[in-house]
Formats: sequence, C-alpha cells, structure tokens
Amino acid sequence: MVASIVNAAAIFAGGAIGLLFKKWVNEKHSRELLKVIGLITVVIGVTYAVKTDNFLVLIVCLVLGTLAGELLRLDDRLESLGARAFKAGRSAKGEQLAQSFIASSLLFGVGSMAIVGSMRAGIEGDFSIIYTKSLMDGISAITFAVAMGPGVLFSGFVILIYQGGLTLLFQLASASLDTQAVAYMSAIGGVIMLSIGANMAGFAKERLKSANMLPALILPFLWFAALKLI
Repeated sequence: MVASIVNAAAIFAGGAIGLLFKKWVNEKHSRELLKVIGLITVVIGVTYAVKTDNFLVLIVCLVLGTLAGELLRLDDRLESLGARAFKAGRSAKGEQLAQSFIASSLLFGVGSMAIVGSMRAGIEGDFSIIYTKSLMDGISAITFAVAMGPGVLFSGFVILIYQGGLTLLFQLASASLDTQAVAYMSAIGGVIMLSIGANMAGFAKERLKSANMLPALILPFLWFAALKLI
C-alpha cells in the first residue's frame, strides 16, 4: 500500500509541475527521461526473469499465455483504450474536469506494469516495480497536465485505490499460493517488465505487445496443480 501512496504522490507532483510550468515543459525532454527509465525497467526485468531453475516451465507458460493473449487481443484492446482516453483528454476544456480525470486515470491504470507491480508488492513485498512506475507516471503526468488540464491530478486517487486494492488482494492470497508457482510467476513478470522496458528505451524495432503476456502469469499455478494431481 505504501508504494501505491508513493505512486499517487508522484502523479500529484507531476501534474502540479505541469500545470505550474506548462509554458516551459518540453515534451522531448520527457520522452528522453522515459527512455532512461525504460533502461532501468529492462535491468529489473532481467533480474527477476533469471530467478528460475527450469526455463522449460517459463518458456511453456509464456508461449501458451501469450498465445491466449494474442487470441484475446489484450494488448490491442488496451492500446486502443489508452489512445482514445488520451485523445478525449486532450480535447477537454477547463470546465470538463471529469473528462480529463477519466482519461488520465485510464492512462495511468491500464497496463501490465500496474498488475505485475501489485503482484510483486503483495506476494513478495517487493515495491521496486511500483516505484519505477511512479517515476514514469510522475514524468508522464507533467505532459498530461499540460495537454489535458487539472483533471490529471485527481487520477492519483484512482491509482491509490485501484493499485493499492490489487496489492492487498495479492497479499491476502499469498498465504495459499504455491511457493514454486510464485517463483515462476515472478520470473514471467520479469519477462513482461523486460518487454515494457525494451519498448520504452526503443530497443525493439516493432513494439512488443507486453499485455498479451499477462495470461501467462496464472499458468504456473495450473502447471504445479496438475503435477500434484499426476
């Protein structure tokens, strides 16, 4: 929950900076800073991904999970939702706080990083992903506030409730989860983080569809449950 408070505070701070200094905000500088955070995300992803003793399980879960995500078109749907939200937010005028609030809430909340970060925070007490996301959201909030207005500030409350709620749910469920499955779920989360960082840093020639990998997170539990039955 503490990490989600930090995330919300980063959005408040970034939004306030954007509103106060909108004349001097340079979008190019924001993009370059996000690329640096992308590099950090890659390092975090690699660190988590290599913490496994059987890469076959990791590969099978990722292949099957990504196939499910592709069939469900998760990444395309989330990307389209985020694009529509940003377009709607940019068109919001001064009195239309609700529109920019909803748009920015979607932009900060929709995505793989919130889920993977909440998972690691709740199950393993590791806040590093959410802290990295906080930096990203804070920088993004600066440019979003310039484009969409003060409604961006209020989206911090949504992230606090949504992301904090996810963290609490994972924390409550952690006691009943198979420890081996948790280790592989963590490694899969690392691969997802690696793909997110590669996209941000511009390593990939074609954007990697990170959200399509999300179904892979539940497959380790099915894998080890099946082994126990066998």
